Amino acid sequence: MWFTFAILSGLFAGLHSFGLKIAAERKYDSYLLNAGAAGVSFVGTVLWVTSTSGWSDVPVELVVLAGASGILYIILSIMRSEALYFIDATIMFPLYKVVGPASVALIGVLFLKEQIATHELLGIALSCAVPLLLISRYEHLRQKNLRTGVLLTVASTIIASVAVWINTYTVRHYPDSPIALVAIAHGFVCFFGLALFLRKHPPHAMYSALSSKYSHQFVLLTATIGILQFLSFYLLLLAITAGDLSLVYSINAHYILIPVILSIWYYGEHWNAQKACAIVLSLLALVLLHR
Repeated sequence: MWFTFAILSGLFAGLHSFGLKIAAERKYDSYLLNAGAAGVSFVGTVLWVTSTSGWSDVPVELVVLAGASGILYIILSIMRSEALYFIDATIMFPLYKVVGPASVALIGVLFLKEQIATHELLGIALSCAVPLLLISRYEHLRQKNLRTGVLLTVASTIIASVAVWINTYTVRHYPDSPIALVAIAHGFVCFFGLALFLRKHPPHAMYSALSSKYSHQFVLLTATIGILQFLSFYLLLLAITAGDLSLVYSINAHYILIPVILSIWYYGEHWNAQKACAIVLSLLALVLLHR
């Protein structure tokens, strides 16, 4: 069942990432967008926990860990959104997922004592190779600021690996906690996202800032991203609870193909034979990672 959860999490993560691409193309404020999307998830999950198990049994340690996860998430989300201003999605998402699966697999083996079979190790290696096929030597000529975009992407990847480690520790020590973890983490994301937005816009300019950014399209996109964000995060936690972190994260990493393909189709970004090979290798890697 964990494999299905990992696949579905990757699907929703890919659609979520394409939503961020749309927001970047429309030049929406990344602070306000991330805060609003997290707020949608936060409200829904708080109501879920309140109407089911309640909050009385939620330990303090879980709140602290979820808060740390949320803070790291808002940082990496803003970095990813900013990176998309400088480089294409066909550059940013592959780079984001080259280092990620390898570093998380290392965490799984060294710190979580996970055992990886030979065919699974090959699947992880292919997962890391897939993003490299999405980048050609000519791509740098098409970017607005390649250096800034790459630095933001690499930094967000490192932060994401730490956040995944925290989430894994939390759900394995508190196996009934995924919804509470999502609620608390996204509550922190919402709070700090709004705080950063308020810091960016002084009080006397707040109304004009909100008025200039508000639109029905912005609200609809923010709500959609929030729902996709919840589904991706929750299903990833369910997968991590039952499966090895190194395998789950490697499977999840294939979501980068979704925003890449959609960006090629919708925005006319660069397409070549390398990207077609990446899709084939991605499918092969998933077969090898399926126990």
